[in-house]
Amino acid sequence: MQTGVVGDLLDGVLINSVTTGSPAAMAGFEDGDVISTLDGIAVNDYLLISGMIDERADQEIAFEILRGDEMLNLAATPELSADNDPQLGIIITPNFKIIQPNFFQAVGYGGRAVWDMVQMTFQIPVMLLKGDITPDEARISGPVGIGQMLGQAREVDIMEQASGESDLFFVNTLWFIGAIAAGLGFANLLPLPALDGGRIVFVLFEMIFRRRIPKRFEATVHAVGFFLLIGVSVFIGLNDIFNPINLPMP
Repeated sequence: MQTGVVGDLLDGVLINSVTTGSPAAMAGFEDGDVISTLDGIAVNDYLLISGMIDERADQEIAFEILRGDEMLNLAATPELSADNDPQLGIIITPNFKIIQPNFFQAVGYGGRAVWDMVQMTFQIPVMLLKGDITPDEARISGPVGIGQMLGQAREVDIMEQASGESDLFFVNTLWFIGAIAAGLGFANLLPLPALDGGRIVFVLFEMIFRRRIPKRFEATVHAVGFFLLIGVSVFIGLNDIFNPINLPMP
């Protein structure tokens, strides 16, 4: 496997690995294949593919696959797992070009990756309303859910390294940690009471209108926001405990 960092986003969705004996393996899929279309629909979003597979249990799906310079037509039928989850037996990711950057290029690509995650934060509600992803895929997670997903990302790293599919032992784990750090940083800037973003709203109001907001009013708003935030956090934590998260692996 070529090492480096992701560069430009290419068309299609990359198949990182195919599980031995799975429907995808029996249909002829191979590691490194790029999914161009699914049932004639051009796809560049791996979450969209996961959502479409979830809706097609025991139904054959036609794929157009790019393998090197050759375009192939394959068909596979998702099978229900022990958890009644339709699966093809493939691990998919965005189809990025791997490059060998210098230090300054790496900083630039890191900044772009953070920006892409922030954009995805706004895109997910739209994708949910359009039906491109399921409510379970768009759910909000707390520390318990983050721990569950981090453990699963580690398992993928260990499995890929043991099988020789990847020599980047921490790639999925580090990517997940980066995504969580960027997500938490962005969430803290949302204009909500008890968060830094809420405090920024009050400061901007005072700067624009040249009026000092009563300290008691501001303290009350932040206190109410804090207790609401704690309540939501408890609810999310309980949901993570009784409804554990499983990372999408079609």
